[in-house]
Amino acid sequence: MSTELTARSTTRLLYLDGIRALAAWYVVVHHMWIESFPGFPRNTGPVGVGWLRWGHLAVAVFIVLSGFSLSLAPARHGDHAVGGSAEFLRRRAWRILPTYWVALFLSFVALVLFTGRLDVVNPRSVVVYGLLLQDVIGAPTPNGAFWSIALEWHLYFLFPGLLWAVRRWGQSVTVAATTAVVTVLFLLSSEFDALRKIGTLVPQFLVLFTFGIAAGRAVVRHGTADATSQRWLGAGVGAAFAVALTIFVLVAPERLMGADFYWLDLGVGALVALFCYSLGRGALPGVAAALGSGPMVVLGSFSYSVYLIHAPIFFGVMYWVADPLTSSPMGRFLVLLLVGIPAVAAGSYALFRLVERPAMERRWPRVPGLRRLPAG
Repeated sequence: MSTELTARSTTRLLYLDGIRALAAWYVVVHHMWIESFPGFPRNTGPVGVGWLRWGHLAVAVFIVLSGFSLSLAPARHGDHAVGGSAEFLRRRAWRILPTYWVALFLSFVALVLFTGRLDVVNPRSVVVYGLLLQDVIGAPTPNGAFWSIALEWHLYFLFPGLLWAVRRWGQSVTVAATTAVVTVLFLLSSEFDALRKIGTLVPQFLVLFTFGIAAGRAVVRHGTADATSQRWLGAGVGAAFAVALTIFVLVAPERLMGADFYWLDLGVGALVALFCYSLGRGALPGVAAALGSGPMVVLGSFSYSVYLIHAPIFFGVMYWVADPLTSSPMGRFLVLLLVGIPAVAAGSYALFRLVERPAMERRWPRVPGLRRLPAG
């Protein structure tokens, strides 16, 4: 849900902030839809809001963007983590953890304040969520959006290994091998109880992370494409999106969500990686300019805070405003949109200014005597 671009790439890849902003706010509205029209994955509301059921796919987009943005600097340094693996993980920890921990505390407070559920504020939940172990250890959740933060956090520990694999065997082999191994493990997990835990870890996100790394490396290695290649890339992206839209229209959404989104995530991840690669090569300049415009960059700059804190904020809007005003599902949805979106924007921007941005600018101090691991 975050980016780490070099100064050289920032001017070129501002569209990443736009994509991140759209994904974060889609998740916000998706959760408002769920709270207003129970019955997921069926759409029990008006037909016109059925497209809001795909919140999970926005998380898939974040994972691809994470691999893409993190791969840019290493691709310019021989596919080694800049400063070494320990330095990479230190920067990631400082980027992710302070804002997450503050959001975790606020989520516990909001849960008790709005629902009175003291049972969730227990040592198990505090420890599991505080240490980002919620993907492997079950515990009552204070915030439904936190499931993906642990998954992405653990992907960071695999990133140096993926860079090593790229150096050792090449990008194509690394992507193919990762996809094959993860898919085999996922299929086995559906057949054998001893492996069933693998399926609950959303293993496809590792594949999507690798897709993003491959796309980012390719942008750095290939640079801006010539005019002819840009036209072909643009046409290819358009055709891929047309095929994806046709599938969504012709196939029942509930069927696409089967098998824990595994195959759907892979398809969406490949599409997003292709989209980012095409934009990075200079194709679709109008789309890149729109996504990289000033307002989109501003929204994207605090999208991580939006993702972390939106749930407790709009739950407060629901309990204090929506529920007292209306019992209608559509009425609740409209109130959440009209009141909840400004409230989420204000609250998440405050979290960004008070916690996220200072953490990004100041970093953790280096620990004397800490031995740095070899690069990559």
